[in-house]
Amino acid sequence: MKNKLLLKIVLVSLILFQGAVSAQENKKNIPPLYNYLQNNADSTIILTYQQDFLYPAVHFILSKQSGNVALYLYGSPYDRRGLDAIPRNIRGFFQKRDIEISRLKVDTNSYFNPKYVKPKKAVKLWRKTMSYQPWQISDDAIDGEGCAKSGNNDNDIYDGGSISLFLITKGNIKRLYFYAPAFYDKKCPKRNGRRSILAIERLFKAYFGKV
Repeated sequence: MKNKLLLKIVLVSLILFQGAVSAQENKKNIPPLYNYLQNNADSTIILTYQQDFLYPAVHFILSKQSGNVALYLYGSPYDRRGLDAIPRNIRGFFQKRDIEISRLKVDTNSYFNPKYVKPKKAVKLWRKTMSYQPWQISDDAIDGEGCAKSGNNDNDIYDGGSISLFLITKGNIKRLYFYAPAFYDKKCPKRNGRRSILAIERLFKAYFGKV
C-alpha cells in the first residue's frame, strides 16, 4: 500500500513538473510584442502565417480596448508585388532587410505600425471575427494534422505553410495552429476548425488589404 501511494506521489509530481516546464517554455516563446499588447489592451487577436521561409511572417493584429477597436501590422513594410521589375541591386537591399527583420524579436520596434480603417469598419471586423467564436475553435492539436490515414499520398503536403491564431486576454495567451488548412480543407473537408480559421483569414485579408 505504501509503495502504491509513493508511486502515485511520484507520478503526480512528474506531471506537475512537466506542466510547469511546458508553461515556462510557452512563456519564453511568446513574442515580446504579444506581451505588450496583453498589458495594454483588453483582448487581441493575431493572425500570422509563414508561407515562404524567404520572407518574414506578417502579423495581422486586431485589438480591442474599452470598446475601441484598432488594427495593427507587424512585418516588412514594402509591397512585394512587382518586385521582379525592381533593379537587381535595389531588390537585393530589400531582401537583405527581410533577413534582418526575420532575425529580430517581434517587438515594439519600427516594424510594428497601426493600420487605419474607419472606426465603424474596425468594429465590424471585430464582430464578424467573434461570430466564429475563436476561443472555441479546435485546431490541429485537438483534431489532428492533415487527413485521417488513408494510404493516399495525394492527401499529403510537405510545404504547405501554416496559419497561427493567437488569442490574447489579460489572463492568457492561447495559440491555435493549423498546417496547410486550405489544402486539407479540399482533401478532407467538413472539419469546422479549419473552416473557421480559413474564414477568419479571408476576413483579415479583406480588411487589412494585400500585404
